[in-house]
Amino acid sequence: MRKNNGKLLLALIGVVLALIISVFGGKGLINDSYYDSELSDGYKVVYTVDSTDAAVVKQTADVIARRFKLLGAASAETTVEGSEITAIVTGFESLDTISPLMLKTGELSFRNSDDELVMDASVLDADAPLTVTTNENSTYIQIKVKDTETFAAKTKEIALTTSKMMVLWVDFVEGTSSYSAESTKNIPAYLGAATVTSGINSDCYITTHHSVDSAKEMVAIVCSGKLPASVSEKSAEAVSARYGKNAAKNAYLGIVVSLAILLVDLVRRYGVAGCATGLLAFAYSGVYFKSAQLLGVVFNKGLISAFAVSLAIGILMATVSLSKARLEMLKGRNAVSAYEDAFKASVKSEWEASVAQIVIGLVVTLLYRKSLLSFAAGITAGGICNAIFFALWNRMMIRDINESNYFGIKAYMIKESELPDVKKGENYVPTNEKKFNYSAILTNKAGLAVALVLACGGAILLVVNSAAGLKVLVVGCIALVLSLLYAAWQYPKYVKSFMAGCVSLLASGAIAYLYLMKMTDANAGQALVGMACGVASGFIYFNELRSNYRSIAREKINDEKISNVINDSCQALGYPLLMGLALTLIIAVLSRTNSYASTLLFVVSVFMN
Repeated sequence: MRKNNGKLLLALIGVVLALIISVFGGKGLINDSYYDSELSDGYKVVYTVDSTDAAVVKQTADVIARRFKLLGAASAETTVEGSEITAIVTGFESLDTISPLMLKTGELSFRNSDDELVMDASVLDADAPLTVTTNENSTYIQIKVKDTETFAAKTKEIALTTSKMMVLWVDFVEGTSSYSAESTKNIPAYLGAATVTSGINSDCYITTHHSVDSAKEMVAIVCSGKLPASVSEKSAEAVSARYGKNAAKNAYLGIVVSLAILLVDLVRRYGVAGCATGLLAFAYSGVYFKSAQLLGVVFNKGLISAFAVSLAIGILMATVSLSKARLEMLKGRNAVSAYEDAFKASVKSEWEASVAQIVIGLVVTLLYRKSLLSFAAGITAGGICNAIFFALWNRMMIRDINESNYFGIKAYMIKESELPDVKKGENYVPTNEKKFNYSAILTNKAGLAVALVLACGGAILLVVNSAAGLKVLVVGCIALVLSLLYAAWQYPKYVKSFMAGCVSLLASGAIAYLYLMKMTDANAGQALVGMACGVASGFIYFNELRSNYRSIAREKINDEKISNVINDSCQALGYPLLMGLALTLIIAVLSRTNSYASTLLFVVSVFMN
């Protein structure tokens, strides 16, 4: 067969591009990523709140956490005990300039030139009342108005006064703060002042004499919210990363080692085609973590577990086509036609799996962005990367490798001696006939009944025991409804099987809950990662189920054939399941992080779907 140099060149360009993306995506990740106390050194600060009211102390802790993050912390975790708040923060080289800012009340007020109160922050946007903008050498404070009617009326009153001056204060002190005294200084204590000539019924700008950095600090204090009670700093000390010295480097080392093992195993199984997929896994990883870094997402075990599971789904998408193509080649077909047919049979499910991940990630982002951002970003980024790297790029590279005609079936580690002699009437006979009987489990009514009981019990435990558990249940219900509606549209003959899979997925969540016991936001995030994995793999499984049923549609159907169809469909999930387990365990061991919860969820969710 004539060799096609152009196709080979395209494949090589794809390989080189994947390597370049891997290098540049990984460059600077260790030093520039954001870490929490799991993987980074930080500070432990203890505050005493001037209140014994538990609700007030909790609200104060929330303000302190927001304030640290708005002032530049990579992460801020707070715990409450009595009237004391303990904050663990990372991302600061020193707290010398931060500590005084944390004690400010953060009360915003609009006053006239006689220091009389005109308005407070209630007329502004609650989440972001102020922002800082610059124009050449000038710095401005943008005032984001929510109650435009009140703001217009009050500014009109100011416009009718003699001075027409509106002054923006942060923590005005009666009897001490004074506009007349501060206005003569180069850098006054107030945040900004402006002359008002008429009522203002929209967002507006006010000039500030503070530096950009100083203005941003004061705006951060305001945007974090007003402290409901005064606080004092009891102690502050440097603390080491929870998982030891060089924890972040060890985590990245674990990722690189796991990817190298994945590459070697893919080459062992699928030869040149597997090498292309393995190299894309490196590029995938570089883009995944670089995107998280640019978005300001904290690199922690939550993001790591989301990465491991998402990559496993991507490998599942790729290996389903590779396995089908290799099987057809062993039956005597050429590489080009075998892979094209295999890809056409699975491309729909690849897009379904990617979109399912993206949808779940977006649902989590919309509902729980503040508490589950790392997990939401990880799930969404995983779905997008899977679509780009494995549904599109991987297909193009392998197609070019096949059509170059340089490798043929050897690209898939197939020897001529393994092929049947068609002239003699021989047929390919699989050498490994022993398979785990998935069908017996999935069609067992007693097993499904137990799964349903576990699912219901887990749901009750989630709701009763924690708000974090309720988050999992809400997202799970949304994902379940959307999946069932789509399944009823695209897979009407298999809705019952889909329901069984959903029940199994809920049961896996119940099992995971019993394993985790205490459902924190971190554990809830890992549960959602497992859920996304289960739903995505479910679409791939049902596409396999439909494809395998079609292969026997014209034959006489019996229980044995149906059982084989189910087993063959489940078998397609086996390899990425093991690789997902290996990825998570390797990363967990080398980084010394406890990612076993995500491992359990991954194993149970994929296996039971």
